[in-house]
Amino acid sequence: MKRIIETKVFTAQHRHTLMSRLMHTLSSGGQVMVICPRKDGPQPGGKKRKGAQDPNEEQASVARVLADFERYLPKMAASLGFMPKLVFATGARTPEENEAALAAMKTRQADMLVATTVVETGVNIPTVTQIVIFHADRLGAVQLHQLRGRLVRAGGHGLFDLYLPTPPSATTLKRMEIMTTHTAGYEVAMADLRLRGCGDLLKGATQAGSGESILPRRAMDIDDIERFVESFPGL
Repeated sequence: MKRIIETKVFTAQHRHTLMSRLMHTLSSGGQVMVICPRKDGPQPGGKKRKGAQDPNEEQASVARVLADFERYLPKMAASLGFMPKLVFATGARTPEENEAALAAMKTRQADMLVATTVVETGVNIPTVTQIVIFHADRLGAVQLHQLRGRLVRAGGHGLFDLYLPTPPSATTLKRMEIMTTHTAGYEVAMADLRLRGCGDLLKGATQAGSGESILPRRAMDIDDIERFVESFPGL
């Protein structure tokens, strides 16, 4: 069966549409992964990230998202006609606990998996047809592509939804556009590199932006490097 993955970006004002898509997946017999950048919410007395809002910081954690879904379960059950089963996986759990959560998904004893990026590689659950990434802007483009690879492993139509609870910047939207317009890993990596810049290839201290890495006092981007390499066919 042909594998088709649809990637979309959702902001806070479209969260109800995103939830409707999730409900449709469950009602159609599909399974959902919800990925969060962290396992727990902010620690009491912890330093607040500049420009961040506390509720949204907590919303990005597995603990908070799982709790929110559990509160919403009765309404979901009334709409679906069955009570969805939730499981979770994080790097803080034992391998046995995470394996049990994944096994519940594989045997269809669970309908939703809430996890950190611990499921980024090596996870094969063919019946997962939708992945929702909370705070997708906190993950790199290549990492997002790896997560997208967990969808519809046996073929079919999958939904890869990037959720941005906080107002995104223009740069963030450009990064998300990479995921909606490119499907191959190499294309994603190159588009992301063009957007971020090469950084400092000589000193290795700067990982993004144009640097003076190859020619002194001359900024170079990925296109310059590609042209340089192409000028030496033997390389």
